[in-house]
Amino acid sequence: MIITKLFRFSILGTLYISVYSFITLSLSAQSLESKKLYESKLDSLWSNNTYIHALSSNGDWVAFKEQFNGTSILFLRHTSKPITFQLKAGDVFKFSNDSGWFAYSTADNALKTIDLKSQEQNTYENVSSFEFSSDGHFIALLTFEKTLWIVNLQNKDVFKIDHTTDYVWNPTKNKLAIERIIDDLPQLILYNTKIKQIENLCEIKEGSFSKLTWNHMGNSLGILEHTDSQDKIHYFGLRNGSFTKHHILASSELMNYTLSEQGLWISDDGRFVFFYRNKSDIEADPNASVEIWNTGGPWIYPRAKAYETNERTRLLTLWDISSNQLRDIGDETTPIVRFNPNHSSAVVYNPLIHEPQYRQFPTTDLYLKTLKTGKKTLIAKDVSTESGCFMFSPLGRYVTYFKKEHWWVYDTLNGIHLNLTKGLEGVFHDKDIYMNKEGQPYGNPGWDCDEKHIILYDKFDVWIIGVDGQYKRKITSGKENKIIYRILRDDSTYIGSLQSLTGISYDLDSGLLLTMVGDTFKYGYAQWTLVDDYQDLIFESQNMEEAILSSDRNLLVYKKSAYDNPPGIYALDTNGGKEHLLYQSNASLKDYDLGTHRLLNYQSDTGEELKAVLIYPAQFDPKKTYPMITWIYENNSNQINYYSPPSNPGVAGFNILDYVTKGYFILLPDITYTLGKPGESAVTSVEAAVKMALKNPFIDKNRVGLIGHSFGGYETAFIATQTNLFSAAVAGSAVTDLVSFYHDVAWDWNINQMWRCEKQQFRMGFPFYDLKEAYYRNSPLSHVETLNTPLLLWTGKYDNNINWQQSIYLHMAMKRLKKPGKLLLFENEGHFLISPDNQKFLSDELMKWFDNYLKNRKE
Repeated sequence: MIITKLFRFSILGTLYISVYSFITLSLSAQSLESKKLYESKLDSLWSNNTYIHALSSNGDWVAFKEQFNGTSILFLRHTSKPITFQLKAGDVFKFSNDSGWFAYSTADNALKTIDLKSQEQNTYENVSSFEFSSDGHFIALLTFEKTLWIVNLQNKDVFKIDHTTDYVWNPTKNKLAIERIIDDLPQLILYNTKIKQIENLCEIKEGSFSKLTWNHMGNSLGILEHTDSQDKIHYFGLRNGSFTKHHILASSELMNYTLSEQGLWISDDGRFVFFYRNKSDIEADPNASVEIWNTGGPWIYPRAKAYETNERTRLLTLWDISSNQLRDIGDETTPIVRFNPNHSSAVVYNPLIHEPQYRQFPTTDLYLKTLKTGKKTLIAKDVSTESGCFMFSPLGRYVTYFKKEHWWVYDTLNGIHLNLTKGLEGVFHDKDIYMNKEGQPYGNPGWDCDEKHIILYDKFDVWIIGVDGQYKRKITSGKENKIIYRILRDDSTYIGSLQSLTGISYDLDSGLLLTMVGDTFKYGYAQWTLVDDYQDLIFESQNMEEAILSSDRNLLVYKKSAYDNPPGIYALDTNGGKEHLLYQSNASLKDYDLGTHRLLNYQSDTGEELKAVLIYPAQFDPKKTYPMITWIYENNSNQINYYSPPSNPGVAGFNILDYVTKGYFILLPDITYTLGKPGESAVTSVEAAVKMALKNPFIDKNRVGLIGHSFGGYETAFIATQTNLFSAAVAGSAVTDLVSFYHDVAWDWNINQMWRCEKQQFRMGFPFYDLKEAYYRNSPLSHVETLNTPLLLWTGKYDNNINWQQSIYLHMAMKRLKKPGKLLLFENEGHFLISPDNQKFLSDELMKWFDNYLKNRKE
């Protein structure tokens, strides 16, 4: 997976926005005078965050976890009654589909079940895994002794099956497919809960089973058999409650291929089995001890090696059960396949066709492959392979794809292409992102149920467009109000659709639940229906996220937080009812002064309107002046929306509330960019923001600091070489030399770094060889002679995202020229610090660094 940015982390959130003013602040004397002084000795009291994990189908119960350092607490809360369970749970917990039960594992390997009607609890010891039946009437649990308990939750009857290695519930019936080993012989059996009987399906004399799989309708079952001599697929067809078909496919029938462990899928009608096959006749490389990097190849050696090993030689295959025929879906010319087992065709392509391209997501030529005949038909050329840029409709008739700033639909039945967005007022691609002229589509979230309409996003709004191009309707008014509307996403459904390249189906008659993100840090939810259009449900100046909608769409549960407001779990009646609080984390932290903030408006050197947020120190005294730290990373003002307690050092060692409660102003500015000038743009935007902030008489202009991590670290390092505005700076995991970075490798993904400079975050726009002077001019290392700001550098020695030696380069130059600075290198750490000890050490070092230069507290 390729990461879109160099990475960032969220530290902070906010509760409200107000107009900036420099008159004596009543907020310090009035609204905050009752707040208590925060002290570091309180740090151990707070949780780091709270996460919503699940909502029962009927909306009556919500499960969420409160995360502390090294531990967590699971809460089970009724959404309308004052009933709460505080549970010491492990990582696995779930509701039954009928909303009648909740089950969770514990750290000591117990399984506990809760009857959600009576609140009766039961405990089962030494359990390694568990699953509810589809109707929620049974639970299967496997002990570490390999005994499978099948518990009737209605009457507590238990049926036990020994020597079990795996089990999977039928998705529609109370039947359980089970793998077990009896006398060293692997067996596959079926247990019928209704009649409490076992049906033997097959037994093998040696080897093992894997990938036990039902299809979604529960009428077919598949499993892989592995032996030393060959592998097999076993297929079982279920008719009238009993298995009437047993088909076997041996790997010897695959002709120079072996069965892959990659996956096993069965169509809903039980006719087709899909699996991957691996080439078995790959010759050993005689130069295995030598890597041969060829300049004429489409990819650099490590990427090509990974492709040969993991992708090109693994080909999707269809097994037609009725005719016992095999059909190649992936082949040597188009090895990559995106498919849904219930569709009659698949999208196939060759990722190498246009390489080398030097972009994050290369373009390719898409082909439609008919599964029955194997015929390939060109859909479109030069389509981006980025996730979401092409996708099947839910039933498989249409393929949508994004090309040249527009969404197109291809009808697989008649071969007709239609531009869906031509002539519409909306802009459907983000042409501003990284100043990349190719842009990225805002999204194609789904379809209506009968596939007559597709749903699309422009920059602000949601559109419903007929596949015949006749019906085109913008259902929100986001552009007019500077609010971004999006459909509330069920992540499990969304991820599943991405994996199968199939759009999500929405019942438009039932309406849509929409998220809202405002221009001034407001968040909320709205509801759209065919009859009433859309109506805002809630829209407030604090972050809202992790929303889950009940199956009847009557209840919405979500989390709200702000930088000075710890996460709270809320429920909202979508039929016009009021919001009510279900749980407030870190409630007593709200009694302490955590500062307040002001919104600043300023202009870039090109006249573009920008925002920054200025956070005041806790216990603010208008008779004093204070130091200020500027934290930068592209558009950073929205960090006002994210919460982190002052006790949490985070993955980059900087916690805003920690500084706010210790007497610092914090500035969070936005940055606008000019193509080919990433560093220079950062200088002009940040200088403008700081100068605007310094109009505040309470900030000491001689005690201003600067900090950034990753791309923000690059920006920090460059700015420090260009201006004497800052008295101290910290750059973490920074690129310091664009020229060497351009010629480096991102080893985490085995790809070059050139695309990041030309077409991504560094916004150079052109290759180094066409723009050499600009690359040098925007590199911190090129200006180290003019560096007068004390600069602390830090990085992890396992950082394969940004080569950690980038920090070495700048440090060595600073040392040679006797510039004030320090370098912290962390063993066994990557782009972010994972070790809590290292996080704490870095946090302490950064605080000492700024205290030294901004508060004159010598180390």
